[in-house]
Amino acid sequence: MKKLLFGLLLFVPFVMAAQPGEVTFRFLNQAGQPADGYKVTFSVAGKTIAADANAAETYSVRVMERDTVTVVIDRFRYEFPAAGTREVVLTLNPKGKAVAVERNGVEMRPARYRVPLYSAQTSDNSQYLNLAEYLTGRIAGLIVEGGPGNYQVYLDGLVPLIVVNGTPVLNFNAANGLVDPNDIQSVSVQRDGTIYGTAGMNGVLFINTVQ
Repeated sequence: MKKLLFGLLLFVPFVMAAQPGEVTFRFLNQAGQPADGYKVTFSVAGKTIAADANAAETYSVRVMERDTVTVVIDRFRYEFPAAGTREVVLTLNPKGKAVAVERNGVEMRPARYRVPLYSAQTSDNSQYLNLAEYLTGRIAGLIVEGGPGNYQVYLDGLVPLIVVNGTPVLNFNAANGLVDPNDIQSVSVQRDGTIYGTAGMNGVLFINTVQ
């Protein structure tokens, strides 16, 4: 069933770009079926027009061409320019994260539209700019030093092995570029990292993210 959501319409005389239009949104699961069981909130030009809508439905959002349409699914937020956008299809994984985005029938990178979600209702991860900032002061004995491109992390004064989602990474700078703090589910350390042999002799920093 298709639903129409009325956004904020502002009248601006003599500006053709201010003409109203519609953007249609569809949400699918990874089996290609309507994404039942997810809730989605729509905002247009910063004004919420629907909260906790059923993602299994198709929605047409009323917009002005210069507007931005914000879509929030669980703790993931995406922004789409209304100008030139007719239809958006988001494919969601079991966590509600978009793993594929089609805009006007063309597949796009989801990261292009995703932005940090700042909300008192979400975890505090969203306030951090990167992994280095997220880890600072979080675990006793874990120290992050340096700056972008030149970070180093120490566990009890030693450089630990870093494991992201079960896979060791080259160094902390690689992990810092790989991990979005908004996706972190858990961070822990193991000071006896002998399971990884000599690579883990200085301890192991485990980082797990939403998949």
